[in-house]
Amino acid sequence: MGKPNIILLTVDCLRFDRIGANGCRLNTTPNLDRLIEEEGVNFTQTIAGGPSTMAAFPALFTSSYPVMYGGTRFLSEDRTTIAQVLSQHSYTTIGISSNPYITPEFGYDRGFTKFWDSAQRARKRNRKKVIINKFLSKNSKLWKLFREKIRNIETRKKKETYPSAEKVNQIVSNMLNFDDGNRPIFLWAHYMDLHYPYNLSKIDLTKTSNTTYSTKELGQILSILLNKPKILKDDQKSIINEIYNASLKYFDYQLGLLFKEMRLLGIWDNSVVVVTADHGEELFEENRFGHGDEGENSSFSEELLHIPLVLKMPSLSNDKQTITALTSQLDIAPTLLNIVNLPFPENWYGKSTLPLINHVVPTLRDAAITQRGVKDSFSLSWRTTDWKFIINAFSGEMKLHPISKKAKKLSPESNEYKAISKRLYTHILEHLRDYEEPYSIERLARIELDDGIKKQLEDLGYL
Repeated sequence: MGKPNIILLTVDCLRFDRIGANGCRLNTTPNLDRLIEEEGVNFTQTIAGGPSTMAAFPALFTSSYPVMYGGTRFLSEDRTTIAQVLSQHSYTTIGISSNPYITPEFGYDRGFTKFWDSAQRARKRNRKKVIINKFLSKNSKLWKLFREKIRNIETRKKKETYPSAEKVNQIVSNMLNFDDGNRPIFLWAHYMDLHYPYNLSKIDLTKTSNTTYSTKELGQILSILLNKPKILKDDQKSIINEIYNASLKYFDYQLGLLFKEMRLLGIWDNSVVVVTADHGEELFEENRFGHGDEGENSSFSEELLHIPLVLKMPSLSNDKQTITALTSQLDIAPTLLNIVNLPFPENWYGKSTLPLINHVVPTLRDAAITQRGVKDSFSLSWRTTDWKFIINAFSGEMKLHPISKKAKKLSPESNEYKAISKRLYTHILEHLRDYEEPYSIERLARIELDDGIKKQLEDLGYL
């Protein structure tokens, strides 16, 4: 038997704490739970490299810290992607992206033999917004009112703003049936079903909610959510949570269908399968929603940083198990290369988790680093098993947050608490000095986005 296939499935905004196997009682992830319970390795302390898509994917694809090599907006050619490595070792590499920030325009097709992205769909959609942009300022009240009206209409018509999991699965299935001379496949697919503004046409709220809201009212709530989330009432915030949960249930159902398809194709046993997130999502825990704030308002909450990571090894390689040791998103790519016995690029900074899986070592790392922004808006989280220390260069703010029960017992006024803050701050300074050269100010040329990309980014609340 040749090298195993690698199937990397990433889910935008998927929270660790909404998965049944991780303690959630909502029964929204029966298929993912089954994978974990029967043959998966479940990592319960994986921390995202960035709290947004643009910051997280450099960590995931290139095992490097997000703001290295000139920032997070564009995937620098100084970075080496996992697709590049695998394509150089006889893998057919296939990329399927449904997020407009991880497309060829931003350098994410590098190393892929085949690449499908949702912007191709966006370019074919109606361009009314693009035309209106020529006459109205995005900062004007009239533009905001118009945008809310458009969102209401799209919601009532149940119009998809990104491809659903069902659509992504169809593309995955077509790609998996692609005959390339029996070469092993590396396939990455990204799902957006848990991302605002959600695919209301695909979910069934009656299975997860007792809501009496009409489709029109849901559209109005989603419109407010885009621009003024803090004015939502408690019952409206609850329905957003219920929409998220119903969307997760829908995605999980589609995930189960994909797993079934892989078994029917006869590739399940000889495949490495990974299910993970780029980042989580804040759902009003601190009266915050989403994941997009930059600069002074950057958030490093656990809802954003603590991501799920489930790994299925090739058949007979390992039994199911739970890994509680601290791991980073940077460790995913090295782990995948280690499984298929390929060397890591010199400019990767993550570690393979195979020593943990094979019980060679009890721990892998002392801290996991999360970053966002460049220059004045640079912010960083240094996360250990007990503590999270955050530096925000934009505001000058530094905070120490307890993570474990042991840490929560310490008073902020105690000498031990202050000593821990000083120690973690010192570690951050040492880290930045060690990697001084790649931590440059944004030095990549600005790229021009076509109307299709801009349209989809607006739909998702980014512009």
